[in-house]
Amino acid sequence: MENWLETDESQEAVLALQLVSEQLSHLESSGNPHYWTWIIIGLHNALQGFMVLALRGNNNINVLTEDCARKWLEAYERKDGKYPDQRLDKFLNLYKKIKSDRMQMHVNSRHFEPSGTQGRSIRSSTHFVMV
Repeated sequence: MENWLETDESQEAVLALQLVSEQLSHLESSGNPHYWTWIIIGLHNALQGFMVLALRGNNNINVLTEDCARKWLEAYERKDGKYPDQRLDKFLNLYKKIKSDRMQMHVNSRHFEPSGTQGRSIRSSTHFVMV
C-alpha cells in the first residue's frame, strides 16, 4: 500500500504560518540568522496558499495557468470528461490575479491593493525563494 499525504489549501496556509511562528521562536532563542531562510519560505508558502483560497471562488479556474484553464473549460464544454491535469499558476501570476478584477467574483469581493513596500516585498521574496 502506498503512503500519501493528503492536505488542502486551508490546511497548508495555516501550517505554513505555524512553521513561521516556530522558526521565529528558534531565531529568538538561538540568535542564529539562518532561521530567516525558513521564515521567508514559510511566509511565501502561506501567502501563496491564501492567494489560492482568495482566487478559487467556486472552482479552481482562477488559480490555474492560462493554458490549463482554457483546456479545462474546453473539456467542460465538450462534456466528455477528459479534463487536463490541473496546473497551479506561478506565484507572481497569482499575485497579479488577486490585484485584478478576477477577485470580483462575489458581491463583497474586491481586489487586493498593495500599499507601501508590499509589491516590492512580494517580488523580493519570490526571487529569494526561487534562487
